[in-house]
Amino acid sequence: MFRRLVILVLVALAGACTGPQFEAEVTRFHVAGLSDYEGKRIRVEPARDDIDGVVFARYAAMLGERLAALGFVPAGKDEPDWLARLDYSVTATETAPESGAQVGIGAGHFGRHVGVSGAFGFPIGGHEPEAVYNRRISLALIEAESGRRLWEGRAVSTGRTADLDAVMPLLIKALLEGFPGESGRTVEVRLPVEGRQ
Repeated sequence: MFRRLVILVLVALAGACTGPQFEAEVTRFHVAGLSDYEGKRIRVEPARDDIDGVVFARYAAMLGERLAALGFVPAGKDEPDWLARLDYSVTATETAPESGAQVGIGAGHFGRHVGVSGAFGFPIGGHEPEAVYNRRISLALIEAESGRRLWEGRAVSTGRTADLDAVMPLLIKALLEGFPGESGRTVEVRLPVEGRQ
C-alpha cells in the first residue's frame, strides 16, 4: 500500500514539473506524396472577404515565419506557386457552475418529540459559470495555377482567454507540427506555454 502511494505521489510530482501546456486538436488532409514543397513561392491570403485586414496582417506574418521555417519562400511581388488561405475564429461557451454545499433547515414532529429535518436549503460557496473559449484556425494550401488543394488542416483549442493574439502563434505551431502530418487523422498536440492560455 505504501509503495503504491509513493508511486502515485511521484507521478503527480512529475506531472507538476512539466508545467502548463497548450493543447490543440489538429486534423490535416493532403494529397498523396506531398513532399516537393521546399523552395515554393507562397502567398498568405485571407480565406474570407470580411476578415479584418489589420489583424490579418499580424497573423499572416506569424504564419509566414512558420512556413519559411518549413522551406517555403515568401512570394512578395512575384507570382506565387502556392496560396495559403487562412481563417480563424473565437467562440464562447460556459462551464457548468460548481455545486456548493447545501445547508437544510426545517422543523417537524414525531409523536411527542420535536425534531429537525431538511425542509429547504441554500448553497454555500457556489460559483458563477466561467466562460471558456474555443479558438480555431484553418488553413488551405492551394496550387496557384490550377486551384488544386494540396493540403488543408485545422487546429482547435479550448481555454479561458479569448485573446487570439496570445494563442495564434501556438495554434499555428500546433497546426504545422510535423508538416505535412498524417492525412485524415486527428491528433492532440501539446506545447509548453507560459501564463494562462
